[in-house]
Amino acid sequence: MVCKINKADMEYVTKGDSAGLAAYKKAANESYAPANRAAQMAATILYKQKKYDEAIQLLEGSSFNGKIMGPAAQSLLADCYVNKKNYDKAISNYDKAIKQAGDNESLTPIIMKKKATVLHATKKYDDELAVYEAMKTQFPRTALGMNIDKYIERAKASK
Repeated sequence: MVCKINKADMEYVTKGDSAGLAAYKKAANESYAPANRAAQMAATILYKQKKYDEAIQLLEGSSFNGKIMGPAAQSLLADCYVNKKNYDKAISNYDKAIKQAGDNESLTPIIMKKKATVLHATKKYDDELAVYEAMKTQFPRTALGMNIDKYIERAKASK
């Protein structure tokens, strides 16, 4: 299986999205752990191509663990749902991603910001404010945490 995922990586790098997508889909159909990374890579390409239903199918049919790959896959799944205007599922998947990422200062604030953006767009300003305040408390030294006050003020003003 590792050979298939390496081959898929090479196809993607040397021949582009179409060849990479085909190779990743083939590798994703295997039952080994690297198949999950192949599925995530294929879903990423499909997302870029605006093929959200196919990306969702791949992501929901896979298992993603770890503090990087798991949250990244959940966030990508949420992004697909945002583009399909299924905001409840998007928020639910952002929540899963945030939980999986835990205290990861590089990833968690980014996912939280995405969730807050959806909450703002859906006029759930109290929930948006809660996310921003949590970001300020949990991640005060990150770039997003240090610049969060303007978003907190926006959420308060929107109520």
